[in-house]
Amino acid sequence: MPRLTPDKACEEPGLLLDARYELIDFVGRRDELARLTQWRDGNESLDVLLLHGPGGQGKSRLAAQFAQVSDQCGWQVLQARHTTSPGAGPVGWPKVRAGGRRTEQVRTLLIVDRAECWPKDGLLGLLDLCDGRHTRVLLIARSVRGWWSPLKDALRDRGLPTRSIGLSSLTEEIAPEKLFCAARDGFAKMLAIDDGLPGTSPLGIHQWDRFRHVLALHTSALVEVCARLLPGPERTAAISSYLLDRERRYWEDLYEGQRIRLPVGKLALATYTAALTSALDHDAGLDALACLDRGSADSGQVLADHATAYPPFNGHTVLEPLHPHWLAQDYLALITPGDPLSFETSEPWALRAPVHLLATPTQSEEKKAASTWPAWLRPAVSTLIETSQRWPHIATGQLVPLLTDHPHLALAAGKTLTAITDIAHLPTAFAADVASSLQGLGEYLHMAEDAEELEKALEATQLALDLYHALGAHEPADAFVSQQAESLSALSSLQRRTGQLESASQTAARAVGLYRRLAHEFHQVAYARELAVALYRQAQVLASQKNWYEALAAIKECLDIYRAEYLATPNSLPTTVFIDSLYETRILHAEVLASLGRTEEADEIRRQLTTGRWWYLSW
Repeated sequence: MPRLTPDKACEEPGLLLDARYELIDFVGRRDELARLTQWRDGNESLDVLLLHGPGGQGKSRLAAQFAQVSDQCGWQVLQARHTTSPGAGPVGWPKVRAGGRRTEQVRTLLIVDRAECWPKDGLLGLLDLCDGRHTRVLLIARSVRGWWSPLKDALRDRGLPTRSIGLSSLTEEIAPEKLFCAARDGFAKMLAIDDGLPGTSPLGIHQWDRFRHVLALHTSALVEVCARLLPGPERTAAISSYLLDRERRYWEDLYEGQRIRLPVGKLALATYTAALTSALDHDAGLDALACLDRGSADSGQVLADHATAYPPFNGHTVLEPLHPHWLAQDYLALITPGDPLSFETSEPWALRAPVHLLATPTQSEEKKAASTWPAWLRPAVSTLIETSQRWPHIATGQLVPLLTDHPHLALAAGKTLTAITDIAHLPTAFAADVASSLQGLGEYLHMAEDAEELEKALEATQLALDLYHALGAHEPADAFVSQQAESLSALSSLQRRTGQLESASQTAARAVGLYRRLAHEFHQVAYARELAVALYRQAQVLASQKNWYEALAAIKECLDIYRAEYLATPNSLPTTVFIDSLYETRILHAEVLASLGRTEEADEIRRQLTTGRWWYLSW
């Protein structure tokens, strides 16, 4: 193959990931190399071994290393290509790999990459060409699904031994950070970037569990290097386009080799679904596909075809997404119309796909407990938010309408939601509206008695508070303080009702502190009223903790605020809200006094509350 030059690499950085260029030193895999060597040096005239593992696990690089070692040991190394592969020649004995030796009497190592894309008859015909030669046939495949078992049976009928090696993650043998840094340094050298790179990986230790495959580490390293060359989404898009083109060719090979039954368009839809939902159990996978491929009766076959291309990591799920995570996100962006970079790869159906997959049709369903939500709701919303950070057309065209029309989706996002405040192409007002919707949802569910609904209310209110805090970090110092105080006050009540008394006590104190400040600085009746509500909720928490004297002090301050408001407008009838709030406070006042042994005072308050409609006149 042509030599990779720095200019060519800068023009198409994805080429740096091609294992054939061997830009990164081969490391590890001692056990696998030992097993391959033992197999190669066996006594059989013809022997077949399958090396399999998910895409990006390092199969091709391991095979290349084994081929190089075998060549040095006097073996003739050949590579067979299926006729649908780029650069493939006519059917027959393939050309010698560069560096291989030809002799009259030679031992041959034949490497068959993407073996799962070959028809069974094609593989058996290739083995017939090896008859009479001292040959080792190394098959390389991502998946064993649907093709390896029938081929093994055919090979056994011919008396040929068959073995397989499942390739585990190299990160189990070598520290991921070491692999990352080696790749980054190798790419930087090729691109002539010799400054500005940190000595260690920028990723925290807690993030390494996302990198199951070596390719995920290498692509992330390349993204860091390319940050010196390309801005914004173009940084990953240049790499993603290369990798995704390679995936599409792989799909076409699978289809031509009859390893998948449905056209590649169905696989594109399944890959899109997987990018949003992440891996699901089989039934949930069928349901998710049904949302996008409406009216289709072949969802089961789509899942089967997708599993052939992308075997599940744990063996029990479907819709394994592309790795690393940002590649799956870029796939979402590049297949969705609306950005110049997605022009050639976009599909019209992707415009409305998130709505079909995520949107709940009725308000009543929006109030349902989180346990009844589809399994994919939280990962899908989180993925949309993360994708929106780099792709404006996803943010404005899909994320904003979804969260505006369906506030429960914001709740489903969990902690990822606060990232919307960092999306430069979204206005502050949008995040504020989302926070307000969550606050409203929390207040609605606050009235529930069901434990699941209360937990959902708690989560909604906490997310609203987190959003207001995040918004405050981007605005002047006093921005969103009143909203934070309101969320804290509501949160303290929910924490008390769910038994989190210590947290409730701290939260209530924070709410009271903020409302004191607002009431003092702005001298507005509304803030004084909210301070009274916060004090009442604080007293409830303190009473639940049996801190009677502190609860009594909070109640007295609360009553002083109500009395001042009442006396400020002596000629006006109090509002219903005022009367109800004062009534609840006086009931709590009586309970606290009774708990302190001041029963006469408590009884007097109760007597006043039973005098009828005009009880507050005696207060």
